[in-house]
Amino acid sequence: MSFTPETRSAIMQRMVNRIVSRSDLSDLTATSQFLHVVVACAREMEKVQQAMIDLLDETDLAAATGDDLDERGKILNGALIVRLGPLVASGTVRFGRAGTTGAVTIASGTQVKVPAAASGEDLIYQTTAIGTIPNGSQYSASVAIVASAGGSKYNVGAGEIIGFVTKPSGVDTCENLSAVTGGRDDETDDEFRARIKAYVQSLPRSTPSAIEGVVLGATDGTKTVQWCEIWEDEWDPGTAILYVDDGSGTAEASATRAAYTVFTATGGEVEFYMTDAPVRGASPLSFEIDDGGGFVTLPAADYYFHAPSGHLKLLPTSIYYPFTAGDVVRGTYTYFTGLIKEVQKIVDGSAADRANYPGYRAAGCSVTVLAPSVLWQTVTCNLTVRQGFDQTTAIAAVESAIDEYINHLGIGEEVILAELTERVMGVNGVYDVGFTAPTGNTIVGATQLARISSSQISVT
Repeated sequence: MSFTPETRSAIMQRMVNRIVSRSDLSDLTATSQFLHVVVACAREMEKVQQAMIDLLDETDLAAATGDDLDERGKILNGALIVRLGPLVASGTVRFGRAGTTGAVTIASGTQVKVPAAASGEDLIYQTTAIGTIPNGSQYSASVAIVASAGGSKYNVGAGEIIGFVTKPSGVDTCENLSAVTGGRDDETDDEFRARIKAYVQSLPRSTPSAIEGVVLGATDGTKTVQWCEIWEDEWDPGTAILYVDDGSGTAEASATRAAYTVFTATGGEVEFYMTDAPVRGASPLSFEIDDGGGFVTLPAADYYFHAPSGHLKLLPTSIYYPFTAGDVVRGTYTYFTGLIKEVQKIVDGSAADRANYPGYRAAGCSVTVLAPSVLWQTVTCNLTVRQGFDQTTAIAAVESAIDEYINHLGIGEEVILAELTERVMGVNGVYDVGFTAPTGNTIVGATQLARISSSQISVT
């Protein structure tokens, strides 16, 4: 039953009616002292009922906002359901000088900026490595930078970082040759609310929504899962692929081993787990075995291999079954690091750390974590700007609107031309727009992610 609060006058009238019906009084006059007591009681009861409404609003996930919404997350799981803070943008800059004589060293921590004239305020970044302009060269190699604070305002296009906070000696210019990306504002109420709901759905664990809900917001300390989509193979029950993205199409990081020892037998084993996991199954993969006569290729028909866990099981048909003492197996392979490795650990769980990694997939099921393939977009359009508006300002705002739309699409979400047009037409000062690319909706597969860089946006 829903709770509907009563007004003070309704409470007072009900009290008066009850007093009259249960006593010798026939009425209560407006000047009566007893009526004043009734009015005071009715006022307090009205306050109590209003406080009950406020309490219901605060505990209603759909109505809660700000700190109240944060409290709802804490009630569900204070250690896990916490609003995500801002993410720091990163990119690279190139330093230059007028001459070419002598070597110049640019210290790590050098601050560069987007001048206030272009951005409304100085947007400051600092280098994270030492830069060098070699003798005989006018420019340095690209030097990594990070924004001085988190937030989407630090995502800027190529060529916008052109100033210094303090210019290093021997350096005249700096410029970002490519866009600086990855910055994100605090998680909004709507985003946080959706993640809380996803967490509740994840409590049954091994359902698709549970797995997606628990990895959304997962981080390796550098990158964070901002979109995910699980794909189940209906022709191979018990297997699924979980595609994750960090918002920039750069979730994947990996390393490669060549002829690396993965196992040394003590005798009698028929299987082993590699330390480097998950293994990138799409990359070249081979194993060699040395049973005392030198290394030879271990035929693929001799074993099963599970890439997500790095588990190799020798088949009874193999001449090496079981392994004998001193057998050495080495492999050549690529394995995932960073965000994909972390998400795979969350999904599978860790026997060594069940408190933090209890696992979410069902027993007997295999979930492989991968990054989606990035489907890079190209947008070309012609603007008509209203009289009295600056053409250059309008173009910059349109480029930003296009970037904002496409680079915030999730995995499998199509680029809709009508939506793209609406975003551009919503920019202040735009009268009309004509697109020469794309000419229609862009189909994005379930395992793909639409993204665009500043160099792929042309607005005239």
